Amino acid sequence: MTTSKTRRINRYPPTRLTLSILFGLAIVVFWRNYHEYDTTLKFSPVGTRQKLPIEPISPWYRTMLEKQDRKCKHTSTFFHYFLPHVECVDKVRVGKCDDGAKWICRDFFQGKNTKRAIAKKEKCVVYSFGSSDDSCFESAMADMFDCEIHIFDPTSGELRNPRWTYHGYGIGGKNSEITDFWNCRTQKRDTCTNCPMKDLKTIMKELGHTHLDVLKVDVDGAEWRSFQYIYEEMKSLPADQLQLELTGLDVSSKNDSLAEGLSGAHRLWENILLDGFKIFNVEFNMGTCSYRDKDRSVSTEYALSRLPDM
Repeated sequence: MTTSKTRRINRYPPTRLTLSILFGLAIVVFWRNYHEYDTTLKFSPVGTRQKLPIEPISPWYRTMLEKQDRKCKHTSTFFHYFLPHVECVDKVRVGKCDDGAKWICRDFFQGKNTKRAIAKKEKCVVYSFGSSDDSCFESAMADMFDCEIHIFDPTSGELRNPRWTYHGYGIGGKNSEITDFWNCRTQKRDTCTNCPMKDLKTIMKELGHTHLDVLKVDVDGAEWRSFQYIYEEMKSLPADQLQLELTGLDVSSKNDSLAEGLSGAHRLWENILLDGFKIFNVEFNMGTCSYRDKDRSVSTEYALSRLPDM
């Protein structure tokens, strides 16, 4: 479903210079406002719009962030006002659960299949990384759509159901034997013992897929290493929608400093946004809102998409 409003959306991705300026501003404001954070839009780049190629904050996006900020006041949430966003006309929260449900943009769908898959005369494809023995999202997706669904998790028991295929391995970086990650719960480096991992390129090749309609990644810290390698190896993410939870700041290779974490966050966002993805929904993880340490950030659920064909 499309409207004239969606057709007017800027189709051009942000430049690398623009993103560097945005994150530079975000880091400066973070340090200056750490002890004075409030939920007003003082971080909005309205005053710089004529000097920097920054797209205006859309009213729907501003309202959504203000609503989230009222629930979860934290110094690490302000930078969302700077991120490129696109309005999904028909978005829905999939899954009747608090932690585990994800936002899907139905603008890509026609009936129970995606427009892309219909044109290719095939089924839509959903990859879901991270389940923790909970198939809330996947069950709801199977109810709503007729997609080929794959669940990946090396830490949970096998979720048997004829409506999806379960795989007992996770998504990792280049070296599948390295399974260290940043544990947002303990705020320390951790290791997933005896956890088989594969990178996304290998997984898609083995399963015979060239494109994903929906990619869900909720892997408690392993996303940083995974996405770094995705863009090093694949250059572009072959997916139309990305449901991504970011936990903590980053797994640093040298130390666990805030500066190192912000640098990793910059790289991840730069790769995703320059790849043409824009945010259509932001939802803070309420369990992490109480963090007040400067080295902690709120875990956040992002729903991103490329524009569907009009």
